[in-house]
Amino acid sequence: MTNVLLFFGGFVVAIALGQKLKLNPGFLAIFLGFLLSWGVLGEPSKNFIALFPTSLFWNITLPMIFYGFANANGTMSVLGRNVVYRFRNAQWAIAIVIFLTTALVTATGAGLSSSLIMAPLAWELCMQAGVTPLLIPFSTWAGSLTMGFASWTANGAKFLGFFDEYFPEVPPEPLLLRITVWHILFFTLAFAAMFIICKGWKVQKSDAIMQKPEAFNDEQKRTLAVVVGCIAFLLVPAIVGQIFPNPVFKWMKSNLTMPVMASIGISVLCLFRCGDLRKVMSTKVGWPAIWTITGMGMYCGLAEKMGVIDALGNMLQTMPKGAIAPAICLVAAALSFVVSAGAVQPFLFAMMPALAAAAGTSIPAMVIPMLIGCAVTSFSPFSSGGVQNLVGSTPEVQSGLINKMIITAVALAIVGALFSAVGIFAIGA
Repeated sequence: MTNVLLFFGGFVVAIALGQKLKLNPGFLAIFLGFLLSWGVLGEPSKNFIALFPTSLFWNITLPMIFYGFANANGTMSVLGRNVVYRFRNAQWAIAIVIFLTTALVTATGAGLSSSLIMAPLAWELCMQAGVTPLLIPFSTWAGSLTMGFASWTANGAKFLGFFDEYFPEVPPEPLLLRITVWHILFFTLAFAAMFIICKGWKVQKSDAIMQKPEAFNDEQKRTLAVVVGCIAFLLVPAIVGQIFPNPVFKWMKSNLTMPVMASIGISVLCLFRCGDLRKVMSTKVGWPAIWTITGMGMYCGLAEKMGVIDALGNMLQTMPKGAIAPAICLVAAALSFVVSAGAVQPFLFAMMPALAAAAGTSIPAMVIPMLIGCAVTSFSPFSSGGVQNLVGSTPEVQSGLINKMIITAVALAIVGALFSAVGIFAIGA
């Protein structure tokens, strides 16, 4: 039990010090991991270094670099503006257009960073139209989460790395598809409910709601073509191969993974001069997030050696099986309320096999409540997800939204826990 307390204590210290001192919790976790490896387990440094999540690292880093080109040269921004402009006359539906466009930009490859692309545009358009302020960040936030787990996006590739790291026995693609479907359903329903609550159709008619955006320049056209091409190489073998199975599509599906296509795409983008690789690497790649996730991943690699998995399994035996899924949903929601989900997900993923066994269910059935819990409270103004959806708003509007965003995040966490308790997220698992 001492080892278990030390493990959880180290995890809390890494998160707390990271928040308090504005340090990367991933590096703090690595440092504390070395201390536990030396002092508690009596193992040499190389054993802890061997816990570095190599597959996870490349699944995160390469797609981030690849899609960084499209963000750096403005391709994603121009795409979003042009889509919104086409619906400029349907002003009553402007919040719906923002929601759907954010989902499209996310699916095109921007991943969860699409809210950073769309938020300034959303605030500009919706404030002119008189849309209720709470609905504006909710539209970009929910839109980014609907398609944020698609396998060809940077975030989707990251989760394929998580699966390979923590439960390689589970087929990754079906699990990721299941996660994507549930996020589409849950956050589309959440947006619809918020649209009705905020009466999003009541807007002020304005002829100046939006000027015609610029067209794609040659560099952006080349970038978009490469992005669409890489996505096609990922989707076509997976979809068509189900209908017309053949060795070629089978090989492509097995070998042309997101990191592979991202590395090819990066090379092609550099050859076509679609951006400066050094600039993309330095300004458009989320290195702090990468090291937070991989650092925490290394630290969580100690869980089994320190007896955490066995202790957790024994403790959960005393809980009613039906209470485990809603409990993990609420725990994930509480953690994600104040810190980035990326900082806590390695820990939560490491717990999934033990939690699923204790609940008498499958790992996929347990993963959904955990991820929904992480997602819903990312709307909190204290979480990075909530903050980035306020980009483009005024300080006065922001101060008026803080309490409303907190209440919304808590309410969604309760809904997620209720869905988990009645077994909705376990359907089809």
